[in-house]
Amino acid sequence: MKRMIGAQLGLVGVSILLGIFLFVSGREHRVFVENKSIGEHKAFKSVVYTIDNQKDVKIKKNKKKLSNVKGSSHEIVVTYKKDGVEKKISREFKLKALEEATISIPGLVGGSEEWIEYKSTKMKQKS
Repeated sequence: MKRMIGAQLGLVGVSILLGIFLFVSGREHRVFVENKSIGEHKAFKSVVYTIDNQKDVKIKKNKKKLSNVKGSSHEIVVTYKKDGVEKKISREFKLKALEEATISIPGLVGGSEEWIEYKSTKMKQKS
């Protein structure tokens, strides 16, 4: 009898842990990518970026785009032209369960510490 209760409690515990893991790994996050001047880093006329090997997105000067990503670890790859030469730069970033991010392309390319800004999101409650 005790063994049966222990097995049931173990199964409930494993189910709870699996639920938490699936919530964190399957959560969709919003990532805003902007091509606006930040400090001494000037906006590009046009750049192409991709997040987590999704389709390429072209973003023009002084514009902002939205990308939705799943999971916690991500990589952004930016392709831009400088002095007539095409260059690529990539950076990795992580998002917590209830978090979204805003990425500055000029800040990322220029090596600024402020290339990404995190913002906490709240879960929506049904009325």
